[in-house]
Amino acid sequence: MVIAIIALSVDGGGQIRERMRAQALAAEAARAGGQMIDIADALAGDPTVLDEGRARAAALAYLADAAGQPGHPGSLTYSDETVTFLPGDHVIQVSVTIRYSTLLLSALPIASVDHLDATGSASARPVPSP
Repeated sequence: MVIAIIALSVDGGGQIRERMRAQALAAEAARAGGQMIDIADALAGDPTVLDEGRARAAALAYLADAAGQPGHPGSLTYSDETVTFLPGDHVIQVSVTIRYSTLLLSALPIASVDHLDATGSASARPVPSP
C-alpha cells in the first residue's frame, strides 16, 4: 500500500508537471499564431483580423520546435486540428496533449498504467497597439 501511494505521488506529480508544460506550450503557440494579423485588413484600419493560414503555420511551427527540444520526458502530440479558430471573433485556439510515461505505476501489478495524458489549451486574439 505504501508503494502504491509513493507511485501515485511520483507519477501524479509528473503528470501535473506535464499538464503545466502543456498549458504553457498551448499558450505560447496561441500567442505566436495570434501575432499573424491579416496585412490587408491591418492596412485598411482593422489590425485585429487574423490571417488564419499564417496563424496556423506559426502555431504549428512553435509546437514543432517545442517537440524537438531535448530533456522533456513527455511526448508532445499535435496535429492540424490542434489549432482552431472561433468564427467571427478573430481568436486562435490551441490544444496540445503530452503523454507522460509513468515511472512507478507501470511496475505495480495492480495498476500497470504505462502512461498518463496531460492536456493544455489556450486562446489568443490580436490586440491593436495603442
